[in-house]
Amino acid sequence: MEDKGLWREVLESKYGSWRNLNEIVILKSASRWWKDIHKVCGSSTQGAWFENCKDWVIGEGDKVLFWEDLWVGDAPLSLRFHSLYLISESKQSPIARVGHWVDNTWVWELVWRRQRLVWEQAMEAQLYQLINSRTFRKGNLDTWSWKETVEGAYTVRSAYMKLMGSSEGESDKVFTELWSIRVIPKAQLFGWRLLLDKLPTKDKLSVKGVQLQHSLREFCLDCEESASHLFFSCAMSQKVWKMCDSWIGVSLVHHNQARIHFQHFHMSSLNTRQNTMWKGMWLAIVGEIWRHRNEVIFKQKKVDIEEIFSLAQVNAWAWLKHKIPSVSMKRIPMSKAMSSSSVILHTSLVTP
Repeated sequence: MEDKGLWREVLESKYGSWRNLNEIVILKSASRWWKDIHKVCGSSTQGAWFENCKDWVIGEGDKVLFWEDLWVGDAPLSLRFHSLYLISESKQSPIARVGHWVDNTWVWELVWRRQRLVWEQAMEAQLYQLINSRTFRKGNLDTWSWKETVEGAYTVRSAYMKLMGSSEGESDKVFTELWSIRVIPKAQLFGWRLLLDKLPTKDKLSVKGVQLQHSLREFCLDCEESASHLFFSCAMSQKVWKMCDSWIGVSLVHHNQARIHFQHFHMSSLNTRQNTMWKGMWLAIVGEIWRHRNEVIFKQKKVDIEEIFSLAQVNAWAWLKHKIPSVSMKRIPMSKAMSSSSVILHTSLVTP
């Protein structure tokens, strides 16, 4: 739609700008067509996938709101530098009004309601460092670039592949395998959110400006919490995965990225169908790590690695037994090539 077209004026007068598509609540008087667009784009509480798939190519800065729009970094400046946002005189202002051109160089003119405190001055220096990392194009309009295609142009296929958990041109069978695992839907849903990196870990909450009273480092004191660290890298979770390795009599090096870790979680002695069932154990372990992490943080529970793994075993077995009543657990000797000192026993899933 052209910048000054009649339909654009009609839509903006009735519904506001495209920014309203990210709002949690939509007007009851909105048409079914607009409600469908709002639902497809996803609100901020639903991940706002459409918003995260586009990027601004800054020209003169006349369309992009300096504080409120996501145009630099991984979050709007109003969230990342919230204290400075509160004292800014430039709220709801486009970039073009927060600076000016000197020949071919852009110069910022940030205006504040009061003098900054010492700690706010340090934050202001970080702000300048971040916004100076972007380059502007004098004489050009602000445009959107679509992240899911190489050309930067939106395509229906790329949007569909994004919603299905894949990128255009990528043969991604991870989610197909996930939905085929014989477990309860709740476990699959949790695994889906983990593989998409959509769990409310501390790094994700801080980007959204959510400040928690509880420390999320009580489960693991090594570093700031992220999904990859919590489930696969921290000392506590690594002990759980090593217990699983010991249980089946192997010694493995695990990847710290969820998708790769999930894909590598298989046993060479099992066929494809049996390995699909075995991946239910993966879902059980990550689910118990998350549940245990929440109890440690919010209920001051002590970390218990053996409890995590034991409950994961129980859950995996219960899910599989519920889905396939005839399934049984059979212990068979592994190849002597995998153990020179003794015959190791591992657990193999078999069905009559």
